Amino acid sequence: MEQHNEDGKSVISGKHKDETIYVDNAHFDDCILQRCKLVFGGGEFTVDGIRLIDCEVQFTNEAANTITFIKLFCDKSGVPGLVGLELEPEKEKEDDIKNMMPISLLEQ
Repeated sequence: MEQHNEDGKSVISGKHKDETIYVDNAHFDDCILQRCKLVFGGGEFTVDGIRLIDCEVQFTNEAANTITFIKLFCDKSGVPGLVGLELEPEKEKEDDIKNMMPISLLEQ
């Protein structure tokens, strides 16, 4: 049975391996995701501890539109394309961010 927190978000906790995880409307709570495909459509999510190991991200809906815009903007302006992901973590979230592994971007 799927658990939800008080905000109605699906709670993802524990270890998950070789699964498809939907990021929108999810709360990640002290979880380890290994070789998972993260599907992100641009919706809200929260994180209280996550470690990503060899995961891939698939952008859909509004998130895919944003990626398309950025690629188009970079191509037309001569700015180098998407080279990496910069995070500006809140001070209390820095330890969680340090545990994150790089992710690869999947095109649709």
